[in-house]
Formats: sequence, structure tokens, C-alpha cells
Amino acid sequence: MDAVASYPKIELHVHLEGTVRPRTLLDMARRNDLPLPVDSVEGVEALYEFTDFAHFIEVWILTTNVMRTADDFRQIVVDYAAEAASHGAVYVEAIFSPIERVARGVSWDDLFEGYCDGAQQAQEEHGVVVRLTPESYRGADVEATQELARRAVAYKDRGIVGLGLGGRGHL
Repeated sequence: MDAVASYPKIELHVHLEGTVRPRTLLDMARRNDLPLPVDSVEGVEALYEFTDFAHFIEVWILTTNVMRTADDFRQIVVDYAAEAASHGAVYVEAIFSPIERVARGVSWDDLFEGYCDGAQQAQEEHGVVVRLTPESYRGADVEATQELARRAVAYKDRGIVGLGLGGRGHL
């Protein structure tokens, strides 16, 4: 093992929805009775071979549409913490994008409870401290963004450390 590999690591920017592994995506889709255009790990791996940015967005939407329950969001955090720990990570700052999920019928409570429960479980099981930043996007509905801010404040003692803004703006 080289000297760098032995040092503890931190990760300061990871989008949790983008960390979902093929097996997890299949399991969530089946658990939530949602169809995917493929039905195997190999099929999902092929989907994850992005051809361009439009394809990336298409797969992002497909992937995030299967995330429906607090357990889904908890699992995403815990699974990623296990992977991060295998690389020596002891601290992760993770971003998640709830507004699109809420617009598709997921409750704010399921989102925040799931992600925050996952952060707690990640520390207990893998020794990785996970802190969370929910993110809005430029052009998002103002009321949804205000609700996101209220939720972020309400969960500040459960691992929420900020409020992010992403997406392209007008220059």
C-alpha cells in the first residue's frame, strides 16, 4: 500500500443520486414496481455508458424516478458511505436534489428522513461522517425552493449543513 492510500480521505462534493449502483437501481425499481428499459445489472451498466450530456440527463431522470421511499434515500447514503469507506474516506459532504422528487409525488418527509437516517446509519456502520446539502436549481419554483430552505433548517441537527443552488443561470 502506498503512503497516500493509507491517509484518511474526505470528499467534499458528491451528488448522491449519481452514486446509485446498477444492482441498487434494479432493486429499487422492483421494490417500487417501476419499470426500467433493462432488467439486468449488465443492462444498467450499459445505460450508464453515457454517449453525450443529453443521454446523461435521460439516464439521470430514469434513475431518479425510481427513488420513491425513505428507505430508498437511506440506502443510497449508506451504500455510498460503504464505498467511500473502502477508499479510506472518513468524511463526505453529499448533495441531493429533492425538488424534482417532490414534483413527482415523493414527500418532503420521506426525502429528508431517508437521507438523514442514512447519514446516521453510515456513521454507525461504516465510520463515515456524512453531511448533507439539499440543492435547488436555477429556475425552480419559488415556493418549492422556499419549502426546501425551511426543511433544510428544520433538519440542521440531523446532518444538513447547507443549501445549494445548481444548474445553469443566465449570464
